[in-house]
Amino acid sequence: MEQSISALEFDPDHTNSGTPNDAPLVQREIAATHDSQEPEESEDTKQFKILVLLLRDDRKTDEELVDRKMLEAASILRGRNAIVVLAQEALNDLNKNLKNPISEPAFFDYIAGGCVKQYNRLDRIELVEIAIECYEHGLSLEDGSPEDTFETLAVLGNLNWNCFDKLRNPAYLDIAIDYLEKAANQTPLGHSIRLGIFRDLGLSYRGRFEVTHETRDIDSAIAYHAQAVTLSPDKSDPSALTHIGHLGNSHLRRFEYLGEVPDLNNAIACHSEASSLTPDGNHYKCGMLHNLGNSYFLRFKLLGQAEDMDLAISCYNQAVILAQDDEPKKYKMLLGLASAHKAQFDRLGERMDLDQELECSNKALLLVPHGHFGRPKVLVALGDSHLRRFEILKDQLDLDQAVICFSEAIDSTAIADPDYLGVQNKLVRLYRTRFDNTGDITDLERALKLGQDISSLGPRHNAHWPDVLGGLALSHGERYERLGELKDLDLAIEYTREALSRLPIQNLSRVGWLNNLGSLYGSRLDCLGEVHDLEMATECYNQAVAMMTEDHPDKPIVTLGLGNLYSRRFARLGELLDIDKAVAYFNEAVFALPDSHLAKATAAANLGQAYRSRFQYLGLLPDNDKSISYLSQAVSLGSNDHPEKRSGHLYYLGISMAP
Repeated sequence: MEQSISALEFDPDHTNSGTPNDAPLVQREIAATHDSQEPEESEDTKQFKILVLLLRDDRKTDEELVDRKMLEAASILRGRNAIVVLAQEALNDLNKNLKNPISEPAFFDYIAGGCVKQYNRLDRIELVEIAIECYEHGLSLEDGSPEDTFETLAVLGNLNWNCFDKLRNPAYLDIAIDYLEKAANQTPLGHSIRLGIFRDLGLSYRGRFEVTHETRDIDSAIAYHAQAVTLSPDKSDPSALTHIGHLGNSHLRRFEYLGEVPDLNNAIACHSEASSLTPDGNHYKCGMLHNLGNSYFLRFKLLGQAEDMDLAISCYNQAVILAQDDEPKKYKMLLGLASAHKAQFDRLGERMDLDQELECSNKALLLVPHGHFGRPKVLVALGDSHLRRFEILKDQLDLDQAVICFSEAIDSTAIADPDYLGVQNKLVRLYRTRFDNTGDITDLERALKLGQDISSLGPRHNAHWPDVLGGLALSHGERYERLGELKDLDLAIEYTREALSRLPIQNLSRVGWLNNLGSLYGSRLDCLGEVHDLEMATECYNQAVAMMTEDHPDKPIVTLGLGNLYSRRFARLGELLDIDKAVAYFNEAVFALPDSHLAKATAAANLGQAYRSRFQYLGLLPDNDKSISYLSQAVSLGSNDHPEKRSGHLYYLGISMAP
């Protein structure tokens, strides 16, 4: 929660009725009524009297039994829409024996204020909901003059914001904004309460933006936070620093949504001002430095300026040093520092940053015990750190640790969590990676079992679903290569096709899946020799090439594969157009691949053989000359290649050179 409502604590000496001593009288009379309650009273009436009796402000905070009784009563009554009726009945009973009757506004103020005070102490939202109902009824009793209502409107706005913050029900945001806008319009200029109203409006609009993603909401949040900063008399005052921080956070959120650099620069300016004005001993300084580090890190990722990366690491380091181990967000600060060191390693390649990333992730894990809601996220970050080290250093221990981290992360993550499928899918990839590294088929079986478990869970509309299907396809494909069972190849094709069907037609990741699917059809073609598989493989590779840019790094290899398919199609069907296409694609691959590439010799040999096939079909001597030229090039390039491949190139060269 970004704010407290402690300022709204019930003051028994102040009510809207103008009778400051009504509250103690209410307590005494309710107690007397409770002691003599009639046996025919309803359960709601009994619980209401218990609640009001226990809202007194003169008891000790460690009376656990009393607290429990009060909260039980509040839980029973919340949501009944009966509080107003019960309160009016109780008030009528009280006033029967009083010379000076208690006013209805004072009575409802007493209940609402008491609920707010106990909420500040116990943090139980049912008390706020009852307070809202009482304040709303009290508001309906006012004469409508602005000077009598703006404070109540502000309180109602604040309480509804707190309900949203606790319950995440967007309906509370609309109500909060409505009350706060009315309060802002009615509050006199210069009144001290305006600052809190603008703060709450900024928070409410930003909260609604997270629900609606409408730019006007985040624009309003920034406007109100800016007004709160302007109204702050002393910029070094802790409350003023909070307003500056809120303004920075809203600019940062708008940047994340719209990507406009001025918002990011404004966020940095706000967070920098807030952190520089806050003394090191202040509890909030570490959070301000963390926010500043986040902003610098985002600007580095956007613009690539080394200075921003250095500043981000410096801010993260200061935040971690200042934060006590019992600071709830310290683990997030360590994860931010770990991410910065990862980016620094990617930029400079220094081993120190790789080790620092792992160290920060390990420290973060120590701060989130089993059962902590943040533990799965930390485990995933630590697993990623170990995986990165494995990819660089090839230490099997790092890969094993990554598997352990992701396994525990899955056990700690609820199935309904939106990240659940993503975490499971990462573990599938880790098992496949370990299979590739050790050859232990147990890991491949684990990858398949986990992938099948994921596919049985769904939901199939999840953003991770294509990756889940792709993981199953790759696992079945690898098991086919290992065991040679055709059913695995069929399943690999089926899962890859389904993964493609769930990707938008313009999604660039389709290129990789189309290439994989073409390769799988090619493998089944080798196994069964069916023309259908040849046609499907050719179609997949054609679609992949059509989506690739000229400088796509995989394009030469895909065009080489496409040339092979057209060459096989010509051999199968004898259509001249197919061998022409084979020659064209082989030519493209040969000219795109550098001489140092391992596939260059194969591409040159395939091109030479394609020219030889066309020469045999058409009898054109230039085709035979080109066949000799490219096969000679293949022999030259393949001098260090596999001996069997080189001998094959020499064989076809000999055929082409024969009279």
